Amino acid sequence: LLPYAASDTTDKLPLYEKAWHTGANSLEGTDQGSAISIEARPLDTLPLPDPTRIALIKIDVEGHELKTLAGMPELLATVSPGTRMVIELQPAHYAAASTLLEAADFVESEARAGNNYCFIKRIKT
Repeated sequence: LLPYAASDTTDKLPLYEKAWHTGANSLEGTDQGSAISIEARPLDTLPLPDPTRIALIKIDVEGHELKTLAGMPELLATVSPGTRMVIELQPAHYAAASTLLEAADFVESEARAGNNYCFIKRIKT
């Protein structure tokens, strides 16, 4: 566990808190209540485990999906074939996220629940 928000930048960002639903706090949107300042880092800059040992990546960042993905191209490129990613995508971000993941050799699985999508790193034959 590291004390950073996943993003595409190394900076302090406002985290907007929703008192009525703490699971919906977000780095996106200014009309969502009070904000605190938090450190953000691209995942590619953090000391993570050996990417070839990662089996599952879960992303649920309340509208910050594209910036989170933009901060992890090396990780996406180096995870092993068969690695799964479950990502909650805002409908407006689906096409761009799919394109970014396809460029990293992930394919969309048929498994889906609401706005949660599953992508699998392509197994090369």
